[in-house]
Amino acid sequence: MNAQELFKPFPQLETEKLLLREINHSDAKDLFTFLSDDEVMETTDLTKHNTIHDSEKFIIHLKKSCKKKKSIWWGITTQDRNVIVGIVGFPYWIKKQFRAGVGAVLSKGYWSQGIMTEALDAIISFGFNAMELNRIEATLMLHNISSMKFLKKLGFQEEGILRECRFFKGQFHDVKIVSLLKKDFLGFSTGLPIT
Repeated sequence: MNAQELFKPFPQLETEKLLLREINHSDAKDLFTFLSDDEVMETTDLTKHNTIHDSEKFIIHLKKSCKKKKSIWWGITTQDRNVIVGIVGFPYWIKKQFRAGVGAVLSKGYWSQGIMTEALDAIISFGFNAMELNRIEATLMLHNISSMKFLKKLGFQEEGILRECRFFKGQFHDVKIVSLLKKDFLGFSTGLPIT
């Protein structure tokens, strides 16, 4: 499947408990609920949303970037409710290098319920299979120990520290970089096999 066809229609992903779907303009209020939360946003380099208008602009940005095949984000909903409780996706995709970065944000009311494991497993499978990725990488704030442990459980390997690699919230930040290769994931998947 070529890049032009890949996201048409938007690839909805279903797991045992979750439905990962396209984020629409009607979801702005749901996004604002967690993207305006200081505790949720503490370890992400996304900009905190101060008004519902910020969330509306964010959705426009996500749709434009997906249309250009530069990134793709899914809204995380539970099977019993059509309310977005988090987002997960590939904030950048470098097709010629067969690699992409992965990112995720989850409303704190849904932490520690296995939701993010299930969501990431689904998009990682999609990335290696449909997007033909060979490498998926993530950068983490140094103090984000819980996410580091979580990604290691999914098979990601720590590669090192990128010094003052990111500038956000008014200052430079060192970040840890971790990666997962397709050959490693084939023997490590927590549930959804690559077909």
